[in-house]
Amino acid sequence: EIGSGLVGSEMCIRDSSYTSNLIKKELHLTFSEIVLNQKLLHAADLLRNTNLPIDSIIMQVGLNNKTYFYKKFKSYYDTTPKAYRKMADYKN
Repeated sequence: EIGSGLVGSEMCIRDSSYTSNLIKKELHLTFSEIVLNQKLLHAADLLRNTNLPIDSIIMQVGLNNKTYFYKKFKSYYDTTPKAYRKMADYKN
């Protein structure tokens, strides 16, 4: 019983590594990058469609570090969250 549990765990780890490698090979992104991109897309949606404070949006999308969020958002969208919101307001 113990032996089979260990083998199952090892197989799960191998499958996880295989899946991560496959994602990286096909999408040219790591799993972490994909998750971050989804969080940034969600943040952008909240900036466009709500009046929530940016600090609240940061927490709502699952990020804890404000500096990290601003750095990644600017890198992804080539603008700050505040400027992005103003641009979205202007377009509407």
